[in-house]
Amino acid sequence: MANTKFNDMDVDGDLDVTGDAAVGGDLAATGGVTGATVTATGALTGATVTATGALTGASAGVSTINLTPLAEAPADPVEGMIYCKSTDHKFYGHNGTAWVALDTQ
Repeated sequence: MANTKFNDMDVDGDLDVTGDAAVGGDLAATGGVTGATVTATGALTGATVTATGALTGASAGVSTINLTPLAEAPADPVEGMIYCKSTDHKFYGHNGTAWVALDTQ
């Protein structure tokens, strides 16, 4: 079903998309949005947004961000990425060259 356009669509259960999905309005999820790359020019509203790649362009106004602690730094980092290291419980950011600790305590 290539290039199919829906004016309104309600899904009760899972919606699996192979390829790109463009949303012209708001994307509201009561469960989660999971994918390799999530790009938003508007608001992402919902219980959970899981991006195994990049989460870019999300609206400001996020009250909390829950980072799942990782034992190892993410592979193929880019400048601006952050993660929480599970072994020392510190936050790290990538400066374009290396991972650096963000907290000083």
